[in-house]
Amino acid sequence: LKRFQFSTPSYNHNIHRGFVAQDIEESGSTEMKKFVYSMVPKNKMDYGDIYFLDYFGLGAVTTKAVSELNTYVENLESRVAVLKG
Repeated sequence: LKRFQFSTPSYNHNIHRGFVAQDIEESGSTEMKKFVYSMVPKNKMDYGDIYFLDYFGLGAVTTKAVSELNTYVENLESRVAVLKG
């Protein structure tokens, strides 16, 4: 999550917080890269190109991951409680 300002003059007054599509693309996560789009083919994308990020899809995957992590933590807490006996 970053705070950023667009370099395009028409956006100079806008400061945003969010994910930067280029950072997601470079993250190495195959699952996350599915949410990055550009007007050029993926194999020709350059850091200076305009990228698009599918926030709706990213939000859905993030929500599912948080739910899975919550279940995992609850299971660990139960195991710790048994061990403490």
